[in-house]
Parts: sequence; structure tokens; C-alpha cells
Amino acid sequence: MHFTPLLLKRTLGLSILLLVVLWLYLASIDTFARTLNINNYSECPPQSDRIWVRISAAYSPTGAEIEHQIPFDSGTQWYQEWIPNTQTPDPNDGEWRWIEYDNYLRGVLGGEVGIEGYFDEEALRAMAVLARTKAYQNCGEIFVDGHRGIRGQVVQQYHYHQVLDFNNPQIYQNAVDYGNNPYITYNNDTFDVQYRNKGGKWTEEMGGLPHIKIYDPPGERYYQNPTNPPIAWTGLMQKNVNIWAKGVGSDGYKFPPWDAPRLLGHSYGSIGFVGLNPNPPDDYRFNILRFGGWDDRANNPLILRTGETYPVSFIVQNTGNNSWNLSCYGSYPWHETALSFHWYSYPNKQYISPRIPY
Repeated sequence: MHFTPLLLKRTLGLSILLLVVLWLYLASIDTFARTLNINNYSECPPQSDRIWVRISAAYSPTGAEIEHQIPFDSGTQWYQEWIPNTQTPDPNDGEWRWIEYDNYLRGVLGGEVGIEGYFDEEALRAMAVLARTKAYQNCGEIFVDGHRGIRGQVVQQYHYHQVLDFNNPQIYQNAVDYGNNPYITYNNDTFDVQYRNKGGKWTEEMGGLPHIKIYDPPGERYYQNPTNPPIAWTGLMQKNVNIWAKGVGSDGYKFPPWDAPRLLGHSYGSIGFVGLNPNPPDDYRFNILRFGGWDDRANNPLILRTGETYPVSFIVQNTGNNSWNLSCYGSYPWHETALSFHWYSYPNKQYISPRIPY
């Protein structure tokens, strides 16, 4: 090909234009989050193992708003702080102290769950997965000094030393260490998970998001909302999730204890899990919400003889990504949906071998 001066100029101009477009694209990576809502800022997890946190004055050891970079999911960080003497009005009256700041996820567990000490291990694991998901989705706000981080008391509660004051902080760290940095997705994307530290009978469905409206949990309410009708809270409830994990409700119903994926699937519909091995299948997951009849010894037979039948009622929740077709097809006894089950006596003695009901 013969290159004329005009063709060379056009080729050079096109090359420069392409370089400018490429530079703008690369520059935009640290300015705007990707379509996938896991931020890709260099100062935010999962790109960094540390995170900048803005701690409000009410929760700061100094009594003033501060911004610190702390570990995201392990260890602690020490900072030397000026601690004023709150007994005097003199701002110069105080002392310098070394203050230990907990890692972000464990500090969120302390702030959102508390350190009452009665939380089930699976409940803490579920909360840790939520805390990580929420941080992935929300980290990136530009602070005064130009760092990108997360607000410690707005997005979710971060308490810098609450778990460290607990007599066994390793319980909370074990929950943070569960899985391989797991988080939850919806339509192959992260989403702004909502959760509250109160317990209501019903959670609320949010338009366009996988927060589902569900009875939560059976017969339990830790906080009586004074409004009438009561406000419907959104997402997983810290107090209530502990009851699901233990498997016993205050209204007398018993149900199987749930692990962290089942706890999360209860409050968020059609979600996927990243970082859990084995990864729960995204198809036909379910929870049994209530199981009535068999554990009522006063009205139920202790022995079920050959050929006898006994009705048992239970409520099943579809927590998978696929809809169930409950209609029959073909010849009896085939159905399009079947649930596997075990029969047990209380607490763990097996009645009958596993079967597939028709």
C-alpha cells in the first residue's frame, strides 16, 4: 500500500483518537463503578484488604468525626488519638492514647448484632455475608481528603471496639472467616441488601429488588412496634434469624435448624452465592417454615403401624431461582415437583429412611 501524506495524517489522527478513548475508559474505572455493582476502586474491597471508614462523632473515641483506614476482614489497627477530658470545657485538656480499631466486618457484626453472646454460629455467618455484600456494593464514597471509603454509621453500623470488649471475639471472627469471602448476588450482580436490628412479623418487598415479603419468624417478636398497623421491616432480621438458626419458635412450632445460605434465602428471593463451597444450587432450594402435627404428643399417635396414615401439615418456602410447577402430569403418581424428606423423632433419632414423596 502506498501511504500518501494525507493518509498518514489521517492514520495518525485515528490512532491518537483511539488512544484518547482508551485513556478515558481506563480513567473512568476509578471514577465510576462497573455495571457489576462490586466496586473496583483500588481503596475498596475486594480490590484492597483494607477500607477507609468515616466514624461519626457519636461512635468515635475522640468525640469528633474521624476517618481511618482499617483492615477489612482480619486483624486490628492502632491509631494514636487525642482524647479530650470531657469533664472540663477546656479543649486543650486531654491526653494522647493508642486506640485499637477492629477490622471492618467484625466491627459491623458488633454494631448490627451486638455482643449478647447468645447468637447462633450460622446466624452470625449469615450476617457476615450480608455485611460483606453491603460493603462491596456501597464502598466508594469520596471523603474530604480524597480517599474512597464507606460511612461507618450510615450504610451499616461499625463499632470500632465492641467485639474486642467481648470475652470471646473469636466467635465473631469465625463468622467473618466462613467460606471464601462469600457474598450474595441477584441476577449475577450485587445489590444493596437491607437488614434491621428489630423483629417484625412481616418483612417488606422492595420494588425491583429481591427483598421478599415473608412471615418472619413463627410467633416471635422481640420489639413491639407502637404503630398500628406495625411497620413492615425490610430484609433479614438480626434477632429473628437467630431463632431460625436454632430451629425452635416461641409459638411451639419446630422446624429444621437452618444454615447461613438458607437463612439468607429466606429473606431474599432468587439470589445466588459466591464464595461458598459447595455453592448451593440455583434451582430448587426450599425451607420448611412450619411443621405441625407430629411433634404434638397429646394428639398424635406414638406408633404408626403398617398401612396406617396420619396427616401432617407443613409450610414450604421456595428459596431457589426457579419457579415450581405443582400441577400433575402424566399418569399417577408422577408430579412435576417432588420434595425429599426424612422422618425424625425428637431430637435426632431417625424414624424412616429418606424417601421422595409423590
